[in-house]
Amino acid sequence: MLGILVMLFEAVSVGGLDNLFIPLGCYGLLRRYLALEADELIFRLAAICLVALVVFTWRRRTTLRESGLLAAALVGYMNWALGGWQWLAVSLVLFLTYVRLWPKSEENASPVHTVRAVASVAAPGMVWLLVMVQSNRTGRFLEPFAVSYAAHSVMIGMTQLGYTKPDQSLRKNLIQAVSLTWLVFLPVLFLPTLIGWGVARQVTPLQICQGAFMAGIFLPLLCGVALLHQRVIRSYGDDEASYGRWMIRGLIAFAASLAAWWLSRIFFVTPFLASNLSCLIGGSP
Repeated sequence: MLGILVMLFEAVSVGGLDNLFIPLGCYGLLRRYLALEADELIFRLAAICLVALVVFTWRRRTTLRESGLLAAALVGYMNWALGGWQWLAVSLVLFLTYVRLWPKSEENASPVHTVRAVASVAAPGMVWLLVMVQSNRTGRFLEPFAVSYAAHSVMIGMTQLGYTKPDQSLRKNLIQAVSLTWLVFLPVLFLPTLIGWGVARQVTPLQICQGAFMAGIFLPLLCGVALLHQRVIRSYGDDEASYGRWMIRGLIAFAASLAAWWLSRIFFVTPFLASNLSCLIGGSP
């Protein structure tokens, strides 16, 4: 398994990034795989083949070149192998919808995006994935992971609407990009609630409140991402292959996810606030 995955890491690495991807990827996989039996490893081998099949079946509907498709398959597998089906579902929401939500322009009517674009999208989420592996707390880090992918959806929307509707006002572009992204990613914000139900077969009022809180702050966070992206990205022009453009997008997405994590900790990790919210919703002290 490691031999196959290292080969994929090497295939999609550019500019010496294999020196980063291979150690981090092997560390995360070894944390999961050393305790598995042979039949479980065979199941995961079948899983990476299935993920690759889905990605390459969808290739005609994407803007990704061959290296980007390989990277997308690898990212999807890593999300599933290290996090579980919930983490894979979040990344699939972006992969399957970004070409449906936003109009295509002449610049991306044919496959133009390489591994750089996929790395920009996946890097912020990979940080949260590795933090989750280290702490072994799935629910706490799934929400910022989802916010990082949703931030990229907004930035893609703002870019494509700017290309295809140059006469439309910034306000209309922002409303369209933010509202569509919010609706598409809203269900994944309640995945931690589903995880809690799957483990304990019950959902607490606090878990419901946490999902509703994340849905509430999700909207202003996406607005901030859209405005910051429009302000910063102008200096890079229309060159979609620019390293700087994709690096900035990755940093913006990570900043949004970090803000979501910080706000959730303030309201739901502080014992006083958590207990009062639980009493308010549950109706009992």
